[in-house]
Amino acid sequence: MLDYLIYIFIGRLLVFYSQEFPFTRLSFIGVLWEEGKFLNTMFSCDLCLGVWVYTLLAILFDINFFGTIMIARTEIIGWFLTGASTSFLVHMFLLGWKIKFGIIEL
Repeated sequence: MLDYLIYIFIGRLLVFYSQEFPFTRLSFIGVLWEEGKFLNTMFSCDLCLGVWVYTLLAILFDINFFGTIMIARTEIIGWFLTGASTSFLVHMFLLGWKIKFGIIEL
């Protein structure tokens, strides 16, 4: 259980810092993060970016809640499903937190 909480915490930090990093100021790949481009759209979405971050962390931490999927007989799908479900749970928690404790401006 503690491993999973550390996994969630590290993943959330990576998502947060990835969204705050000024990629557009990088001269060689900054054009990929311009407004309307795919990477800009993905990095602006907590849920979308979280799926990939949590999937990579699931592979690194070897966290797989779904085991080997019988259709493909591979752990990659299990790691992806673990990352996607964790991203969804963290996203729902953050939305609830923002609604409960956020400031609503009219």
